[in-house]
Amino acid sequence: AAEKNAFILFNSGAYPGGQNKAAKAAAIEGTNAIFAAIRSKDAAGLKSAYGSYISANGINPLPAVDASTGQGYCSDYDYRVRSSAGAIYVSCKQGVQELMRLLVSIERHQVRAASVHNNMSFSHR
Repeated sequence: AAEKNAFILFNSGAYPGGQNKAAKAAAIEGTNAIFAAIRSKDAAGLKSAYGSYISANGINPLPAVDASTGQGYCSDYDYRVRSSAGAIYVSCKQGVQELMRLLVSIERHQVRAASVHNNMSFSHR
């Protein structure tokens, strides 16, 4: 399976060096158990092996962030965008101020366009 590379990369990167040898060996055993269950088409065994691997290696999902209490991402290129961890706090006051700036800008452009239009001379031949 293509996902095997993800497990190999995680096992090698999460447990570098000699001091993590036992933890790395345990993670590799967990990976082997997962793929043994896949090969034997044992759904219950796969679910159990995967659950054990996740808990033994301390892998947690992204935390949910509430937009009213915190910020979860800062740009569209952040990996948390469009996830439960992706929230941006925008106060009502900030939103109203931004809307007012936009409306003033639009009004200025309309005034300039009308001024240019009124000052243009059209000649008919």
